[in-house]
Amino acid sequence: MKTAFHIFISAGETSGDRLGRVAIQSIDRALSALGRDVRWSGLGGAQMRHAVASGRGQLDDMTEVQAAGLVELLPSLPRLAKKGIALRKRLASHPPDLAILVDFPDFNLRLASACKKQSVPVLMLGAPQCWAWRPRRVRRLRAVIDRLAVLFPFEEEWFRSRDANARFIGHPLAQQLADEPEPEERRNGAEKAWRIALYPGSRSHEIEANLPLQLDALRLMQRAGEAIDPAIVAAPNMLDRVWRILEDRDSRIRLAKAEEPADLAWCAAGTASLELALRNRSFILTHRVHPVSFELARRLVRIDHVAMPNILAGRRVAPELLQKHFQPERLARESWRLLYDAERRRAMRREWRRLREELTARDPAVELARLALELLP
Repeated sequence: MKTAFHIFISAGETSGDRLGRVAIQSIDRALSALGRDVRWSGLGGAQMRHAVASGRGQLDDMTEVQAAGLVELLPSLPRLAKKGIALRKRLASHPPDLAILVDFPDFNLRLASACKKQSVPVLMLGAPQCWAWRPRRVRRLRAVIDRLAVLFPFEEEWFRSRDANARFIGHPLAQQLADEPEPEERRNGAEKAWRIALYPGSRSHEIEANLPLQLDALRLMQRAGEAIDPAIVAAPNMLDRVWRILEDRDSRIRLAKAEEPADLAWCAAGTASLELALRNRSFILTHRVHPVSFELARRLVRIDHVAMPNILAGRRVAPELLQKHFQPERLARESWRLLYDAERRRAMRREWRRLREELTARDPAVELARLALELLP
């Protein structure tokens, strides 16, 4: 029996970096308890690379492959292809004992195919959203993935009904935020300023498209005569871009951490909406992408909502302003309606509380370690 294992792990997005860190830490603990060592290789962000930064391997920096959208992805394709080829060659020359592929499906499924050629078991963490678009990808999943760790309860049933070996593991973010205190509820019309948090996105093209419109909406609300206390929650690697936009528009807004309280948040599509719901915050989804990307997505996507909390609720609990509907005037109007409707905000928080209970029904660290031990030789 092996006492030291080689595990390959790959993530290509900020949310995947957080998931990958949980996987590394939980598997390290499980193997350490059994008296076994592990060496890591692959691709990850700052959190994953920090998790293995003690002489137990090395991960390439995933910023080489970060991209999103359909049209927005095109300039990154040569870098993605080059990195993919290099990693597949590495897998062929030094096959690991296990491969853990974190979301980022178009890139990672090619790595999964390379692993299967070497008889390397594959665990995918975070399912491709086949239930929303491109459902035929599930056929490829069945062919190259041994276990699929899904983060939402409905996904387990959806994939299992299509013969994919899926297991709901709980959501690491929900587990992380489970013990956070409830946010302070403030009275309508209180003397304090309304606290509005801006989440413009974690990618450069999202920030360029969303932040200027959010800033315009802020100015409209400030002209209404009521006190507004705005703050921006920005991804660390996007701070320079955020500051440049603020300087260009002569806007002076402080930076804030995600855990700081807010009466309302405006967020781009992505993990931020789920994080806000799990923190029990009221929010409005505000998102624009390239018109061609949106039109292609509109034709391909088979769901009625964009924000994951709305998808999980099965209805539009939080407002969604997308593309042409994301206008500063409309965002300002929607914000005032929500801020001055205390019962609507309470109903939103009740739904987010139910969602958090659902996503913490299982411990992702325990489930991930169990899945890895099942697959390791």
